[in-house]
Amino acid sequence: MYHTENQAYPNSVTDCPTPSTGNLCLNITSGNTYSSYSKNNSVHPATFTLTASNGSNVFIVTQSTNPVELAPAPLSPVADWLALNQGDHYGNYYDLVGKQWATVSRNTTKTIYDPSTQHIYDVPINKLGINPRSDNKGGSEAVIEESRTNYLLNSSFSADSNSDGLADGWGFYNSVSGTPVASRVFSGIYGKAERVQYTGITGDSGVHVRLDSDRTVSGSFASGENAVYSAYYSGTVSGTNIMIRIYARNDSGSYLGTANASITLTTVPTKQTLVYSSLPAGTTSVTAGWTTADNIAPGASVDVSVAAAQVEKGPFATSYIPTTTATATRNVDSITVSTSSWDASQGTVFSIAGEPVSVANGPSLIFWRLNDAQRIWQYITSSNIVTFYASGGGSQAFVQASNPSSYDTIANRWQVGSVSRLYVNTTGYSGSTALAGAPAGLPSTAIIGNAQVNAYNGPIQRISIYNSALSDADILSVTNAIKDGPQ
Repeated sequence: MYHTENQAYPNSVTDCPTPSTGNLCLNITSGNTYSSYSKNNSVHPATFTLTASNGSNVFIVTQSTNPVELAPAPLSPVADWLALNQGDHYGNYYDLVGKQWATVSRNTTKTIYDPSTQHIYDVPINKLGINPRSDNKGGSEAVIEESRTNYLLNSSFSADSNSDGLADGWGFYNSVSGTPVASRVFSGIYGKAERVQYTGITGDSGVHVRLDSDRTVSGSFASGENAVYSAYYSGTVSGTNIMIRIYARNDSGSYLGTANASITLTTVPTKQTLVYSSLPAGTTSVTAGWTTADNIAPGASVDVSVAAAQVEKGPFATSYIPTTTATATRNVDSITVSTSSWDASQGTVFSIAGEPVSVANGPSLIFWRLNDAQRIWQYITSSNIVTFYASGGGSQAFVQASNPSSYDTIANRWQVGSVSRLYVNTTGYSGSTALAGAPAGLPSTAIIGNAQVNAYNGPIQRISIYNSALSDADILSVTNAIKDGPQ
């Protein structure tokens, strides 16, 4: 009703008893609380999320859904962190037991791509990118990423200072007889898309059409480093094929080497990625873009659009980082939660997560530590191995399992004096060494994300913590209750 009258959702719903302009006093009955409210009036249609609590009962409603009850996992966890929306494709982890939000520390904005809408969304500072769960089961997932920099300028093709249809910072390199047509069009992904069209004419023979970025700043890359290019491509070709490329260059811009990969175009913009591993000696910068792989002959045609282009350092691509006239850095997604009710000597932790992108040391799901000798963590390595590791009192115990699927419910049980046990979905694995001691003095916070770089590079839906070493039967019971999303 408020939105109908004001064409916007209120800034607050708890400004009682007499709300100021722009606010609302939404009355609530005894025993209930509004544990969170957020709105986004800058998008169309506008969005809101309202969470109401009564004891252990939590309900959430949005502009497009009926109220849904969010129930903690069975068997009384001491914390149950669930990824929840707080706005349009962004949010945080909410503890269904402690009725509190996690602490997210990232002082730069970021983006998240939703394949269901084929659009990239902005995520505010100190919020996480939130998407529907990627395996099409219930609930949402937070996509947690490491820090990265986009070294391409005008990466969203937003500027064209001379109005020639070709975005600043990008150039044609072609040997065709005619002139390709360049135009900047709205892509539906993010910002503009740079579209290049050309049909071969008489006289074309052994020629190509190519669109490249300007060279990155000298010193931005060095020999031995990895460069990864990503962008969203769409269009049609006839009589030729398209390749994406990264060119290694020295201080003078001279060509030192290249990496390339053929891509298949469709009418739907699709993210294409290419890694140039171990840049050659003398490299100080790179360029990136696309080229026709085969010669353009009379009658052959290309119609290629590219959007949200990015060049990063690393072995894999991450979410898009918009740039204009300078490089831009997205800081790490740092997430901490309270451990005030946890027991270091025994417990069970459940994590529901998708497989992360490959990283060196293995992405950690939940982690707390006093030092390297006293810590508890679980992680998935780049070789598809799930490992649970606990140490304390001068002892350690670990257990690992191979070949998790693309989305797993992982459970770990530990208890001083007992052998740890790990479950991947419903398959159990036992450790070989009993844990002889617990960390002395539990830290006040734990991390959702990676132990080394405080990131995960993948989606995590839920983390549930128990203060007892649950039996095998109870672990299976909880797994079956939460594996398909919140009920």
